[in-house]
Amino acid sequence: MKKSTLAYILGASTVIIGGVYFALIFGLKPKPIPKISWSHFESPQEFGSSIYKRLRIEILGQNLVFLGVLPERQDHYLAWKGLFDSLEAENKFEHIIVDNSLPYKDLIPSTEVISMIENQAAVLNTIKDIIATKKRVAIVLPTTYMSYLVKDNFHALLSRSLYDENDGHKLDVDWVTFSLSSFPIKREDEAAMEIPCNTEVKDPAGSGELGCMIVMKARSLYRQKERIEGKLPGVLDQIGTKEYLGLIN
Repeated sequence: MKKSTLAYILGASTVIIGGVYFALIFGLKPKPIPKISWSHFESPQEFGSSIYKRLRIEILGQNLVFLGVLPERQDHYLAWKGLFDSLEAENKFEHIIVDNSLPYKDLIPSTEVISMIENQAAVLNTIKDIIATKKRVAIVLPTTYMSYLVKDNFHALLSRSLYDENDGHKLDVDWVTFSLSSFPIKREDEAAMEIPCNTEVKDPAGSGELGCMIVMKARSLYRQKERIEGKLPGVLDQIGTKEYLGLIN
């Protein structure tokens, strides 16, 4: 048997076995759907612009858009700046709200900066206003605070908190989420992941499931994808009904 064939079989087996293991740990989830396949970009801004071009209808179809970043990754902020810059004049967001905890928040052309965790009531009131006035609003948060794969995420807070104070009925609100993360480029890098794949029963950060999804995607790229010097590799998958996960290094 040729070495290349053996390597392919071993690599495929690892991905399959890993997938079964993570499914047993976390339960079955929708299979990710590739939206931007492995590509190389001149800049983070080009990656963000590509997301808009690829999913323009999905983005414009929602008045409320959540955008996630890893706080210490400047390229993530620049990616979303690229998306904002790509919007046509008539499709610009009326408000861009950025979480105050983000160290590079000045890279985002925000209209409001607020602590999402400390001022949840104010954020909820803003979202209620979006519902009432049909404004287009983008909210930039840490990825680990917003993905549905993270325990006690911001979406869970919205789902149980958005109701009419006058009659108590649940408000009809919908949104789309785009989260960004870095990813390992080889197995040896997995131990240093910014969002670890924590399969322990106790997962203090509550983000182990998200980390494992990143690992599974990364492992599918280890053997078959090459990097182009000086360019940024990136992919984007749909991981939920209206949730997307982008990986960029």
